[in-house]
Amino acid sequence: MGSETSSETKAMVVALHGQRLSYKQISEQLLSLGTHIHYKTIGRLIRKEGTDGIGWAKSAKRLPPQNLPSVRTKNTIRKVERAILKKRPDSQRQLARKLGCSRSTVAKIINQDLGLDARKKKKLHHLTDAQKKQSSLVSSEHKKNR
Repeated sequence: MGSETSSETKAMVVALHGQRLSYKQISEQLLSLGTHIHYKTIGRLIRKEGTDGIGWAKSAKRLPPQNLPSVRTKNTIRKVERAILKKRPDSQRQLARKLGCSRSTVAKIINQDLGLDARKKKKLHHLTDAQKKQSSLVSSEHKKNR
């Protein structure tokens, strides 16, 4: 950043601004007096002087709630825990769809918040009774032929 502007220069800027001169005209006036100051700096000084003069201070900048667990609330963690401790739990994708959050959020809840291991659901064959009977016959014949 540049050097601090002296109080005399600030006073001259405010006085010339009181004469309704533009920022560039104030800059030229000060240059003729031997003080080089950019017109944008003059604008900044006048705005600051105006806010200080009326006692109005700029409020602190509010930052958005970055990286806060807006979805990983205690309620959501409880729902995920209840859902995955069932006998036949839904997949992470299905849970994410039901809860209205991302799949990675569900994975973080399972791993970090609950301290559990996620595992893939095994897809099993859905055999009819006839298919089961045939399967047992084939396997018994196979054992005989050994």
